Formats: sequence, C-alpha cells, structure tokens
Amino acid sequence: MLNFLIPKAYAQLGPIEIPNFGIGNWQTLMRNIITMLLLIIGVVGLIALIYGGYQYITASGNVEQAAKGKNTVLGAVIGIALAFAAYAIMRYIVRGIT
Repeated sequence: MLNFLIPKAYAQLGPIEIPNFGIGNWQTLMRNIITMLLLIIGVVGLIALIYGGYQYITASGNVEQAAKGKNTVLGAVIGIALAFAAYAIMRYIVRGIT
C-alpha cells in the first residue's frame, strides 16, 4: 500500500530480524547483564574522573576545591577497581559452577 515510500534498494534487503540478545540460557544472560553493568560503571567512572580532574585543575589556589577534586578522582578510581574486582570474582564463581 505504501510501497512508493520505500526505495527499491531497501525493499530488496528483506525483512528486518530482531537479534536474540543472548537470553538463551542463564549463563549468557548473566554475562550480558554483567557486561552491560561494567560498561555503565566504566562510563560513570570516566565522567567522575573527568569531573574530579576539572575540579582540581580549576581550583586555582582554593584548597577546599582542590581537596574535593582529589577526593572525587580517588573515589572514581576506587569504584572502578572494585567493579572490576567484583567482575573477576563473579567470573571465577561462574566458571566454578559450570
């Protein structure tokens, strides 16, 4: 009915398939969830590092703002390290179960 709106080159590609996203078994599902969480933690950690570095650089002699920037950077690094340690422990446990 609305075929005139779709260019012929796209019509020849065929139907669009929706990917499975790996929900076949619990191991794949857990791996995908953990990978997604690590990606989110990495992005948030990177933003926190940049923000803390910006606070530290723009402190311009203000000791309180410099300390706040250092604490933000330290917290981001510790958070990222804990996230990757949790990932390593989880991976060890999942491999032990299977």
